[in-house]
Amino acid sequence: MKKFIFALLTLALHECLSAQQPSEEIPQRFMYRISFAPEIGYRTLVSTASEREIAESRDANEIAQIGFTTGIAAEYAFTRNWSLSVGFAYANRGYQTKTAIFNWSAPAQQSPSESFVSYRFGYIDIPILLTYRFGHDRHWTFFATGGAVPSVFLVRSKTLFVNEQNTWTSTDNQRGIGYDRFALFLSAEVGAEYTLSDSFALRLGIVGKRAIAASNPNMATQEYLFSGGLNLGFVWRP
Repeated sequence: MKKFIFALLTLALHECLSAQQPSEEIPQRFMYRISFAPEIGYRTLVSTASEREIAESRDANEIAQIGFTTGIAAEYAFTRNWSLSVGFAYANRGYQTKTAIFNWSAPAQQSPSESFVSYRFGYIDIPILLTYRFGHDRHWTFFATGGAVPSVFLVRSKTLFVNEQNTWTSTDNQRGIGYDRFALFLSAEVGAEYTLSDSFALRLGIVGKRAIAASNPNMATQEYLFSGGLNLGFVWRP
């Protein structure tokens, strides 16, 4: 992901410095979009030697989990191909444990048959992204986007799900102790926009985000969150 963003910045700098003919007229310099991205989230663990076994046990018992990001963005096109956007979004990232199956030799009436634990992290994202558009035709335009996503940590939610007699119940515990208030993610996306009219377009991309610092830097086992999925959007060009 770092190489992708570096390549995008290098291409932008090269185009700005190269001696080319003036760019074509830009029909709309300002664009606004709303988006929703269902994502699959997980984490990378980095631990001290004393907690290496704990990290290995977690890696064996924890799996990815579905989350989402939704928000709005304003975009300014400074050439036909290049634009810069700033947005505001809510992100729900996380992971979960594998489902534990309980086989009781003489189960009581209220004995659970299975359970798992979900860990979710709420963030306010402020994506600052550089976009390169290419392959322009009447309807389709392709794009590559990369940049930084400063984030504000809101809460960590730990939810226990238990199945008793084919009925799932949940117990929620929210806390944020030990987690940094601010985080920084890198984001990369490729996709296409389909123009509906001079003012409106649909947008579909494949997006990935990865934290460049641990969300809990003061703990012996540190977590680096990441996620990826489909980014669905609607673009307005006034």
